[in-house]
Amino acid sequence: MKFFSAASIAVSACLPLMVLAVPGSLIYSCENQTLSQEIVDFYAKFAKAKFVESRDIVNPDLQVTRAYKFRKNRIDYVIDNYLIQIVGPQSDIILYESSQYGWNQCFLTVEE
Repeated sequence: MKFFSAASIAVSACLPLMVLAVPGSLIYSCENQTLSQEIVDFYAKFAKAKFVESRDIVNPDLQVTRAYKFRKNRIDYVIDNYLIQIVGPQSDIILYESSQYGWNQCFLTVEE
Protein backbone atom coordinates (compact mmCIF):
# COMPACT_ATOMS: atom_id res chain seq x y z
CA MET A 1 0.00 0.00 0.00
CA LYS A 2 1.39 3.40 -1.00
CA PHE A 3 1.19 6.54 1.13
CA PHE A 4 2.30 10.03 0.11
CA SER A 5 2.49 13.15 2.23
CA ALA A 6 -0.09 15.83 1.45
CA ALA A 7 2.64 18.47 1.35
CA SER A 8 4.56 16.63 -1.34
CA ILE A 9 1.60 16.78 -3.72
CA ALA A 10 -0.02 20.06 -2.72
CA VAL A 11 -1.17 21.94 -5.79
CA SER A 12 -0.23 25.61 -5.85
CA ALA A 13 -2.04 26.39 -9.09
CA CYS A 14 -4.34 24.58 -11.50
CA LEU A 15 -4.22 24.89 -15.27
CA PRO A 16 -7.47 24.23 -17.16
CA LEU A 17 -7.58 20.87 -18.94
CA MET A 18 -3.86 20.28 -18.49
CA VAL A 19 -2.80 16.86 -17.29
CA LEU A 20 0.31 16.88 -15.15
CA ALA A 21 2.43 14.00 -13.90
CA VAL A 22 3.71 14.20 -10.34
CA PRO A 23 6.08 11.94 -8.40
CA GLY A 24 4.67 8.70 -7.07
CA SER A 25 2.81 7.69 -10.22
CA LEU A 26 0.00 10.19 -9.61
CA ILE A 27 -1.65 12.08 -12.44
CA TYR A 28 -4.02 15.00 -11.92
CA SER A 29 -5.75 17.66 -13.94
CA CYS A 30 -7.60 20.68 -12.58
CA GLU A 31 -10.28 23.08 -13.71
CA ASN A 32 -12.07 26.08 -12.26
CA GLN A 33 -15.62 25.66 -13.46
CA THR A 34 -18.91 24.07 -12.50
CA LEU A 35 -18.71 20.32 -12.07
CA SER A 36 -21.36 19.40 -14.60
CA GLN A 37 -22.56 15.86 -15.28
CA GLU A 38 -20.40 15.97 -18.41
CA ILE A 39 -17.27 16.52 -16.28
CA VAL A 40 -18.33 13.80 -13.84
CA ASP A 41 -18.74 11.43 -16.77
CA PHE A 42 -15.38 12.51 -18.22
CA TYR A 43 -13.58 11.93 -14.95
CA ALA A 44 -15.17 8.54 -14.44
CA LYS A 45 -14.03 7.53 -17.91
CA PHE A 46 -10.58 9.16 -17.66
CA ALA A 47 -9.78 7.66 -14.28
CA LYS A 48 -11.70 4.44 -14.88
CA ALA A 49 -13.24 5.24 -11.53
CA LYS A 50 -16.76 4.50 -10.42
CA PHE A 51 -18.95 7.38 -9.28
CA VAL A 52 -20.19 6.54 -5.78
CA GLU A 53 -22.21 9.48 -4.47
CA SER A 54 -22.41 13.20 -3.91
CA ARG A 55 -23.50 14.85 -0.69
CA ASP A 56 -23.37 18.17 1.11
CA ILE A 57 -20.96 18.49 4.01
CA VAL A 58 -20.07 21.36 6.35
CA ASN A 59 -16.44 22.43 6.63
CA PRO A 60 -14.91 23.63 9.94
CA ASP A 61 -15.50 27.22 8.76
CA LEU A 62 -19.20 26.37 8.29
CA GLN A 63 -18.98 26.46 4.51
CA VAL A 64 -21.32 24.09 2.76
CA THR A 65 -19.34 21.93 0.38
CA ARG A 66 -20.46 19.27 -2.03
CA ALA A 67 -18.34 16.12 -1.98
CA TYR A 68 -18.15 13.80 -4.98
CA LYS A 69 -16.82 10.34 -4.36
CA PHE A 70 -15.15 8.14 -6.92
CA ARG A 71 -13.85 4.64 -6.26
CA LYS A 72 -10.39 3.75 -7.51
CA ASN A 73 -7.53 1.50 -6.41
CA ARG A 74 -8.11 1.40 -2.63
CA ILE A 75 -6.70 4.90 -2.05
CA ASP A 76 -8.65 7.81 -0.58
CA TYR A 77 -8.01 11.33 -1.89
CA VAL A 78 -9.55 14.56 -0.64
CA ILE A 79 -9.27 17.34 -3.18
CA ASP A 80 -10.11 20.87 -2.00
CA ASN A 81 -8.83 24.33 -2.97
CA TYR A 82 -5.53 23.32 -4.61
CA LEU A 83 -4.62 20.85 -1.88
CA ILE A 84 -4.50 17.13 -2.47
CA GLN A 85 -4.49 15.22 0.79
CA ILE A 86 -4.47 11.48 1.15
CA VAL A 87 -6.55 10.60 4.18
CA GLY A 88 -6.44 6.83 4.32
CA PRO A 89 -6.44 3.52 2.47
CA GLN A 90 -10.10 3.68 1.47
CA SER A 91 -11.46 3.34 -2.05
CA ASP A 92 -12.67 6.87 -2.73
CA ILE A 93 -11.57 9.83 -4.78
CA ILE A 94 -13.44 12.86 -3.47
CA LEU A 95 -13.93 16.12 -5.33
CA TYR A 96 -14.96 19.15 -3.29
CA GLU A 97 -16.93 22.19 -4.35
CA SER A 98 -16.60 25.36 -2.30
CA SER A 99 -19.82 27.38 -2.27
CA GLN A 100 -17.97 30.56 -1.29
CA TYR A 101 -15.23 30.50 -3.92
CA GLY A 102 -17.04 28.63 -6.66
CA TRP A 103 -15.99 25.31 -8.10
CA ASN A 104 -12.42 24.19 -7.82
CA GLN A 105 -11.82 20.53 -8.35
CA CYS A 106 -8.79 18.46 -9.19
CA PHE A 107 -9.24 15.24 -11.09
CA LEU A 108 -6.77 12.70 -9.81
CA THR A 109 -6.02 9.12 -10.63
CA VAL A 110 -3.29 6.56 -10.03
CA GLU A 111 -1.15 5.79 -13.05
CA GLU A 112 -1.25 2.08 -13.81
